[in-house]
Amino acid sequence: MAYSTERRITEHEPVFGPLGPPLAEPRVEQEVVEAASSEASAREMALMRNLNYVPPKPPAPLLRQPRLHDDHAQHVADLKQKIYERGISVDRDKLLSLGRARFARLLNLDRVARSERIIGTTCDLSSFPERLFRLRTSRRAGTLGGQTAVNARAVVRFKR
Repeated sequence: MAYSTERRITEHEPVFGPLGPPLAEPRVEQEVVEAASSEASAREMALMRNLNYVPPKPPAPLLRQPRLHDDHAQHVADLKQKIYERGISVDRDKLLSLGRARFARLLNLDRVARSERIIGTTCDLSSFPERLFRLRTSRRAGTLGGQTAVNARAVVRFKR
């Protein structure tokens, strides 16, 4: 079944008759219809182009070359030393030296705590309630040897 692409206008006779003088019907010319159609399609394409607009990429920024001071190596060495003095290691040797110093300090604190009888062979150092109990009992008994509660807590908890 083939359909016609030709425009078809159906006219009906009025049921009640004419209500006035007949109006002059404008004739639609094929050229006018084609012009209006092409104008509408051009508008539609312009709208779609504007909706899907992708702005052009901006040019890549210009990067400046780094400028190093003449004594840059000295600045880096000073910075590493300041970091090391705060207790943070930068390289393997400094990490080992910090670890050895920390271990010696902890070992000394352990000796002090054991000599004061804060920590004995039955004290479980992995249990906080056990350490707290030992601290409280040693404070009541006065076996801390003149240490303040803050120092005793540092001894028991091995706080840095």
